[in-house]
Amino acid sequence: MSFTRMMEGNEAAAWGAKLARAEVVPAYPITPQTELISHIATLIENGTMKAEYIKVEGEHTAMAAAVGASAAGARVFTASSSQGPPWEPPPPEPGSSRLAAARASATWRRPSGCPPASGCP
Repeated sequence: MSFTRMMEGNEAAAWGAKLARAEVVPAYPITPQTELISHIATLIENGTMKAEYIKVEGEHTAMAAAVGASAAGARVFTASSSQGPPWEPPPPEPGSSRLAAARASATWRRPSGCPPASGCP
């Protein structure tokens, strides 16, 4: 039996992590992806998702924990704001490891007519 459900992007990404059977979720709740982490935490809390949630102190630490968990053989999911990934260290050289992790990156959409750095909400 199948069903259709409408949901926003952060909730859909959380369900994607659940359906991918992520076992470890290291994350730092930071806007705009706080909702994503909140959805995952709720799925874990109510038993819908069987995973270990690790609240870390920053986006770089989340990636470090993701790499460590992946190296230990766990399925890993983490999320980041749009500002975090450009400042993360480069991935290992090709062929040096076979680590895998899934990551969602959340971004803000600037309202039309709102120039950059104008202070528009």
